[in-house]
Amino acid sequence: MNRLLSCLYSRLGCAVAVVVGILVVASMSAASPNTTLAAASSPAWTGTFDNFHTSSWNSSWGLTSDSAQCKGATSTAPCNWGYNNLQPVSDPTAPGGGQALKVTYPAPSGPPSCGCGLGGGQFYQDLASNGQSVLATSPTLDLKYYYKFPVGFDFGKKTAGKMPGLYGGQPGCESGGQHCGTGWSTRYMWRGGSSSAPKGELYFYTASGSGFGADLCLGNWTFPADGNWHSIEQLVNVKTGQISIWSDGGTTPVCQTTQPLPGAFSGVFFSTFHGGHDTSWSPTHTTTDEFADFTLDPNPQNGTVPSTPATPTNAVVTGTTSSSISLSWTEPSSQDPAASYRIYEGSTVVASPTSTAATITGLPAGSSHTYTVSAVDSASHESGRSAPVTGSTSGGTPTPATPVGLTVTGTTSSSISLSWAEPSNADSAVSYKVYDGSTVVVSPTTTTATITGLAPGTSHTYTVTAVDAAGTQSPPSGSATGTTTGGGGGNALTVAIAKTKDWGSGYTDQATITNHSGAAVTGWNVQFDLDPSMNIETVSNATLTTNGNHQTLTNTSSDATIPNDGNATVTFSGDYGSAYVAPTNVTVNGQGGGNPTPATPKGLTVAGTTTSTISISWTEPSGSDPAVSYDVFEGQTLVTTSSSTSATVTGLAAGSSHTYTIAAVDAAGNLSPNSAPVTASTQSGSNGPATPTGLAVTGTTTSSISLSWTEPSGSDPAASYKVYEGGNLVTTATTTSATVTGLAPGSSHTYVVTAVDGAGVESGPSGPVSATTQSSGGTAFSQTEIDSAVAAAPIAFAKPISAVPRPGTNPVVIGSAKVLEYLALVDKQQPGAKSTGGTTVDSALLGQVRHLIAGGNEPDADGGLEGWAHAPVAQGLLLLKNGPAWGELTSTEQNKVSLLEAAMGYAGNYTYNDANNFSSGICGFGNFAKGNNPNYRDGYVDVEAAAIQFFGASAWDSMLTGFDDATEASQLNAAGLTNAGGCFATVGTAANSAIRRAFVYSGVHSSDLMGLWNTLAAATFDQTVTSVNGPAHIADGTTSPVQGKLGMGHEFNSTDSQGLRSSALYTFEGWMNVTGDRLAMTALGGFSCSAATAAARYDVGSTDLIYKLHHGYVSHALNQNNILVDDHGDPATDGPNVKGYQYDLDAYHVLIANQGC
Repeated sequence: MNRLLSCLYSRLGCAVAVVVGILVVASMSAASPNTTLAAASSPAWTGTFDNFHTSSWNSSWGLTSDSAQCKGATSTAPCNWGYNNLQPVSDPTAPGGGQALKVTYPAPSGPPSCGCGLGGGQFYQDLASNGQSVLATSPTLDLKYYYKFPVGFDFGKKTAGKMPGLYGGQPGCESGGQHCGTGWSTRYMWRGGSSSAPKGELYFYTASGSGFGADLCLGNWTFPADGNWHSIEQLVNVKTGQISIWSDGGTTPVCQTTQPLPGAFSGVFFSTFHGGHDTSWSPTHTTTDEFADFTLDPNPQNGTVPSTPATPTNAVVTGTTSSSISLSWTEPSSQDPAASYRIYEGSTVVASPTSTAATITGLPAGSSHTYTVSAVDSASHESGRSAPVTGSTSGGTPTPATPVGLTVTGTTSSSISLSWAEPSNADSAVSYKVYDGSTVVVSPTTTTATITGLAPGTSHTYTVTAVDAAGTQSPPSGSATGTTTGGGGGNALTVAIAKTKDWGSGYTDQATITNHSGAAVTGWNVQFDLDPSMNIETVSNATLTTNGNHQTLTNTSSDATIPNDGNATVTFSGDYGSAYVAPTNVTVNGQGGGNPTPATPKGLTVAGTTTSTISISWTEPSGSDPAVSYDVFEGQTLVTTSSSTSATVTGLAAGSSHTYTIAAVDAAGNLSPNSAPVTASTQSGSNGPATPTGLAVTGTTTSSISLSWTEPSGSDPAASYKVYEGGNLVTTATTTSATVTGLAPGSSHTYVVTAVDGAGVESGPSGPVSATTQSSGGTAFSQTEIDSAVAAAPIAFAKPISAVPRPGTNPVVIGSAKVLEYLALVDKQQPGAKSTGGTTVDSALLGQVRHLIAGGNEPDADGGLEGWAHAPVAQGLLLLKNGPAWGELTSTEQNKVSLLEAAMGYAGNYTYNDANNFSSGICGFGNFAKGNNPNYRDGYVDVEAAAIQFFGASAWDSMLTGFDDATEASQLNAAGLTNAGGCFATVGTAANSAIRRAFVYSGVHSSDLMGLWNTLAAATFDQTVTSVNGPAHIADGTTSPVQGKLGMGHEFNSTDSQGLRSSALYTFEGWMNVTGDRLAMTALGGFSCSAATAAARYDVGSTDLIYKLHHGYVSHALNQNNILVDDHGDPATDGPNVKGYQYDLDAYHVLIANQGC
């Protein structure tokens, strides 16, 4: 295979020479997974390891400086990437042409992140910018290269270091701690083992994961330091996540694993250094190695890849009893068929069937279980696991969910503070019990607790149970161990053990031993008990002795002595069973050593005061246990926290006096002693500026939140404003708006605003407002709306009545229907979303759905005017079926949902099929004709669109043509859905001929969803706003600034004794129905901007409709001045969110506003 020819710079003493580089062979088609292709005789592309220069190689592989190489990377450490450590050299033994890249690792040195002297170096080879779009978009890419470690190469004090691999995402997003969302890398590490041939491993990093790499296949091969060239090869499949590795030209993989890959290939990441994150990993003397002959190919270059069966899909619960749960799933077509399957609960295999169905038996009554399924072929190759599915056995006494995530959040010399979380569960806890062994030590009603009255320097292990309203107690949580600070007898050493990595089946813990004795200590051991489900496989920097579950870590000769105020660290890794359990009964040198505490803050002073705030600042003394935050106390009360050495306490009374102290908090949650106090008084309250009002979020990005507010009229106008998060000032403004920048994607923040007058007097804080930045993958839903929807009352439609408002036109019911739709949309688009109080959207959605189908709460399925409320129900159930909550419903519950969706769909075909022309719906309700005001009366066409997507167009038309009124009424009534069943009993056989036909509306059939959308949009939106009484439509007398734009709300003017007028009611109702339709289509991938007509390319959400609603657009039809204030009925029950307007608006901004049409 030909290799790269390139000019080297003059200091090598040649004009033209062969230089190591990357060879890329871009095949026209990728081989099947188990096929080995011979590499082409000449490369299709010869690129350079250079992401930032377009010229051919001219010096040091095109690397002219550190700053040139760092350019374009994101979130990296200070720009020190080892330019001076990389040297092209001639080596006649090097594969591929006798040229190599020599890498130097000075002593001492570390990685780029440590800010120290860098050992080794880093740079990128980007594919796309070098014209390799085919390779960049290939599903597979194989990287092979050679390395040579000379005899005596120093692998570092802790025998760990990085090696080059592939990467994806933006440069700088492919290594630990960056959290960029799409970055990943498949580098190697030498890690532990022999100093002459350390163990090799795949160090897999994904930015959507834990923040640091997973250690995979450790010890499956070695990196020999024998002075010879060795090859290492990896094949990565970004579609399946399968990674295969071959060592020294072998044809059988030494490592094969499947991992989540969040994005496509970007190229090669040349990255080599010792560590680690600091110089403790450094070599003891300057050492060098060489790399040569990098090649890329879409297919394996030497090895063969054993094929694996396809991952099972469509796992569902098919039935339950009091002691069993039955499952079924689908095997996708595959060249490697499954011979059997494995059903997992957590990491435990609970069944191994040979067919695509199984029943797990022997389960407790009333218990909940979550399963995944994998396929295994005849050669025992296992696929990835399916999406999880949850089921609950029937009967028994329901128990609250076991608390999860128990952690120690802080310690003092006499107390330990804990926190935990309550998972989603239908039987929620009303209190908790915290146990120390078998003794209940405290019974809180929240998910936090502090155990007091403890002895200094003592270790305690806790578990937590949840207790429901009936007094039923859950099983205990996993344990958490904490040690009070200090301790009698002057312990010389303290130890803290913390988990640093968790990859679902294994963990890495780090023990930090700190010496605070006043003199150096020589010789130490750390002892602890490990849960029986766990083991320790590797240890660095200590010797491990095991006696049953009891573990002892003893110092090695190089780390035996710990200087005063110094520390030693030990890491150990292993596997766990269903969950990680923290070590218990931890001691150091036979004593409960406690945890080190940060230094007490000094120099506490008052930095400023206003009428309602006091600002203070302080300094952090140098110490071995640095603070990560600070707690501000007034007496014994915590008043605010700060991540810097200053804080502002807000909400104080004018002219009031306050005394504060400060405590430092370290990364383990340990508090320092309190500082010396400082006393200050707020300014008097005379002539202060008015407190800002109306604080609102006006926009978000992945890194910013924009706010606006109003300055009330007052005698002391504001000269500026201050925006606070907690007690921290985050920005100032001279106008009534501001943008807070530099925020993390997907992070939640709560702000208040104060006004400052020309004399520097500051007002009290405004009311708070919360918002969440957009995630890196797209716009995030509003936390305010999530909180509102999660807290909403259960949906319930009253028994059908003939009076107005009927159940489906009652604004309260309509609002509840929009809550259901919004929760289902958030659960589908943003799985795992929670309210500020910690309740998951998923559990709130399940609660709404179960109440809806409980019997007598469901809509009546009339098919007429009530489509206004029935459409969001149908759209919500459609989204439910395609979201994570569907698998958490029982088969009986899923059947009820399907029956209700079909019932509403049958009703819509009755009233809106082109072949029918009724003036009332199935239940006989009037005030309906499909030709009247179609912008809101077409709500049942939106129902029909939901049914088409729920069942599939062809299947739905078959269900329509096979409809029978008696069968439908019987099935609904048997399921307890009597509101819907009653309609079909009322209309009787008259419904059969009207419903037994494929759906057609305005000439558009079920198979043309976009055609239906365009038809509805044409009825709902005008290409221009009507000029009739246009300015009069705005109650405050203004004219809409966007009149005449495409896609404005279609207005229906009426003439009666009140005269010619236009109603916001009709316009809003139409917008709500079709917006819900489009949201569901967009979420499920069924909406096409290119297929949308001109009128359908609407902007009413952010301009026309919203502008009018906020400026008093008149709803003359019901003599109401503002549709956002009142609509139907009693103003006491109507309100700003009466029809879910705010939910629609939030969803519009998330899914539609930036869609381009």
